[in-house]
Amino acid sequence: MARERAILGIDLGTNEVKSGLVTLDGRLLASARAGYPTDLGREPGWAEQDPGAWWAAVVETTRELAALDVAVAEVG
Repeated sequence: MARERAILGIDLGTNEVKSGLVTLDGRLLASARAGYPTDLGREPGWAEQDPGAWWAAVVETTRELAALDVAVAEVG
């Protein structure tokens, strides 16, 4: 299988991070997800998340993708 260039896309959502390796022509090679909690309820309408949890989820999904046997020559 030929190795190709890919882009690492990261979507930081409300409940989870979704990361993917996408070829330059738009094909998804691999994806990974990791969730994090939202602390609710100290006061009406109050919600909070820990930025450290966001970062940990980004690191987790990126490492998961890096560990896969995907034919990627370069990630941008």
